[in-house]
Amino acid sequence: MSMMGELTYFLGLQIKQKEEGTFISQTKYCKEILKKFEMDKSKEASTPMGTSCYLDKDESGKEVKQTKYRGMIGSFLYLTASRPDILQSVCVCARYQFSPRESHLTAVKRILKYLKGTKSFGLWYPSGAEPSLIGFSDADYGDCSHVVSLTPTYRLEGKVALITGGARGIGECMARLFCKHEAKDVKNAVNMVVSKYGKLDIMVNNAATIDDAKPIILENDVAELERVARVNLIGPFLGTKHAARVMIPARKGSIISIGSVSSSVGGIATHTYTSSKHGIVGLTKNAATELGKFSIRVNCLSPYFNGNVSGIGFFKILN
Repeated sequence: MSMMGELTYFLGLQIKQKEEGTFISQTKYCKEILKKFEMDKSKEASTPMGTSCYLDKDESGKEVKQTKYRGMIGSFLYLTASRPDILQSVCVCARYQFSPRESHLTAVKRILKYLKGTKSFGLWYPSGAEPSLIGFSDADYGDCSHVVSLTPTYRLEGKVALITGGARGIGECMARLFCKHEAKDVKNAVNMVVSKYGKLDIMVNNAATIDDAKPIILENDVAELERVARVNLIGPFLGTKHAARVMIPARKGSIISIGSVSSSVGGIATHTYTSSKHGIVGLTKNAATELGKFSIRVNCLSPYFNGNVSGIGFFKILN
């Protein structure tokens, strides 16, 4: 597929390029989700969340359909690519997607009402503007009263972490950071970690491999795909599986898999590498949905190329 002229549409983002700057929006997608959740004819709201809205678990509240609630949150998360104004409200509502109540659904519908009146909002990048960074600190942590005590005090001290592929590159940097904060980095299997330290707090699936650059798919063979997938995809699958085995009884833990920019953008890496890293994203989403109810966080980090041995070697191959 090819596009002539200036870029106007990319991965669901509508792009308008002018002399004064570039405007990026998701107006079309916004209209689609309003219609999908039958809110296209609702009243408009001036803000994504009311100032008097203080959400909690609401355990005595009326339960709502979990699949619908999760679908709404998922749609919002994609929209935040061009709509940072709803990000805080969406993240607050996302905390309750494993046991949503009517009060949570009301808050989600408030976001939809806000979107109805702001469909044309987006990101504006003026030409020639000086870059600036503005920070904001919320003193009461968004009034997250049920977990606020955990927010500022969380550190790595005393945590037990298993980092695969920690001998060099990104894994080495992670291992050094964990050790700096007194986390215990181990190289053995999950069972040995639990046997020695009595627990496993953090699992980092970082081990990865690359293959020779073969941009033409006809030149790729199944054996090479299987070799790369064994390390890049089956490895994180097994790491996630066995970490979950010991984290579920403890009802806590964090599982992190290292993806790649090629997990979401095509044409950057080889077919085999891209396929394996894209699979990590799907694995992460599935595991996060399942393990969230046990208070286990599952995340995927997708860095760009870096100057480690593998990265430099990859660029030389491409050159």
